[in-house]
Amino acid sequence: MTTSWGRIFLIYGIGVLAAGQLGIVPPLVPALQRDLGMSLAPAGMTVSIITLIGALFGLLAGNWSERIGHGRALRIGLLIMAAAAAICAACNDGAMLLGARGLAGVGYLLVVVASPSLMAATSEPRHQPFTLSLWGTFVPTGIALSGIAAASLVGRAGWRMVFAV
Repeated sequence: MTTSWGRIFLIYGIGVLAAGQLGIVPPLVPALQRDLGMSLAPAGMTVSIITLIGALFGLLAGNWSERIGHGRALRIGLLIMAAAAAICAACNDGAMLLGARGLAGVGYLLVVVASPSLMAATSEPRHQPFTLSLWGTFVPTGIALSGIAAASLVGRAGWRMVFAV
């Protein structure tokens, strides 16, 4: 077996994209409050519901990913995140946005539990410490990049376009 660096970096990129779900909303809060009439408490829940989903259902998602195969779980997670982003972009009220963000949390969770196993399986044993250390950086990288992107886009394109992108 040889390490497939292209696949490892693809999986890592997917993880960064997924972690972007954690950093995308904070720069959007003022616009969401204005356009959807959200107070600070529901806006805060919109930011944090993804991590709540992970805390509540992490073990269940890991077991399910193992049962159906990590590659399939990763693909399903990506599809769920894409659908949730489309719903977020179309939201007309805070409750719908919160529900869509909860759905995004399910997709995020599937990506997060499947990816490290896929990276390890794609790596030669001697490269596994590096690949799994790389995986450990996906959350701060995703949060930073998405926060910067959302903050720079919201003023020009609006919060709906940020979710659509």
